[in-house]
Amino acid sequence: MRSNPLVHSTISIHHTFRCFNICLLIFVLELSAFLSVSAQEQVASDSISLQLTFLKATLKKDETRSKVWWWGWFSGYSAATAAQVAVAYTSEKQQLKQDMYLGATTTLIGAAGQFLSPLTPYNVSAHLDKIPENNDFEREQKLLIAEEMLRRCTQNELDGRSWKMHAMSGAVNLSSGIITWVGFRRTWKDGLLNFVLNTAITEAQIWTQPMLARNAYLKYNRRYHPADESLVQQTERPTITFLASANYIGLILTF
Repeated sequence: MRSNPLVHSTISIHHTFRCFNICLLIFVLELSAFLSVSAQEQVASDSISLQLTFLKATLKKDETRSKVWWWGWFSGYSAATAAQVAVAYTSEKQQLKQDMYLGATTTLIGAAGQFLSPLTPYNVSAHLDKIPENNDFEREQKLLIAEEMLRRCTQNELDGRSWKMHAMSGAVNLSSGIITWVGFRRTWKDGLLNFVLNTAITEAQIWTQPMLARNAYLKYNRRYHPADESLVQQTERPTITFLASANYIGLILTF
């Protein structure tokens, strides 16, 4: 029995077409996988760029506000110290001399305290700008560094408003009030007035401290690291509130 050439040709064409379809399907699947991976890598790269942009802008803004706050209070304390010394030096009234010299000592401690404050006029943004970001690896490393910088700035702001800062300034103010009352032999109301005025100034200094880094860090974590709750735990710190009137002095410690 002779085979039909037409049948063989049809079978061959069908087999070739089937192989072509299989190869085309494999090619399409591999191309789709490649494009999917490339798209994911591009999305990740874009996300890193967005995070870096946010962090760099935040650090620069926070740096500017911190400098304004630090130099503003340092200049104010320094000017108050010089003015009170000048008044004390030129005055012939003993009581006024005592008040001015004591006030100058207090404001001098306030100026010196700026150097001990956790919040200092740092220049982290300039350091961050020097780090290269020419490829994905460098951008990833720079992102980690920028996140750590923002975390440290946040911690400094939290420390600057911690109960320790309130306690230290309160101790200085209380000492000044006692010196006015006992040391200068004034009335207890004079000592209380001295304490209240100094406390109002130092509390204003603490509470006007910028908190941009902390707020930005919370926003950043909610957007990119929602599982990180470390900052929330750090903000739950004890605080001290001073209460004073003509009849009493009180401290409220909140945990």
